[in-house]
Amino acid sequence: MVQSFLVHTDIQKRWIEKFKQVEAQFKARAAEHDLKAQFPFENVQWLINEGYTKLTLPEAYGGEGVTIEDMVILQSYLRAIDGATALSIGWHLSVIGQIFQQQMWDPSMLQVFAREGPCK
Repeated sequence: MVQSFLVHTDIQKRWIEKFKQVEAQFKARAAEHDLKAQFPFENVQWLINEGYTKLTLPEAYGGEGVTIEDMVILQSYLRAIDGATALSIGWHLSVIGQIFQQQMWDPSMLQVFAREGPCK
């Protein structure tokens, strides 16, 4: 994939390097998943294991606290590798970011969710 001039933050560079390491595997699985109409469980599990699900979780809650710009750039890069994986994990990232950024829940519930929820 061609390096974009939009990639400029350390977190963007770090994640893109990680994506480059699994790009071939993700692409190979994407073809199979598309043919068999399967969910990309292996790819999503890799993202979870690497901490990608913590991207939009604020730092105060143990996440990376990325900006919307960071998320969009990383999701665009991931989409070019495997659209289904990017779409699946993108829903998670945007919902987590919105819940915490807008403080949509009681602070004690946010603490529990950050500690025990899908971002741990």
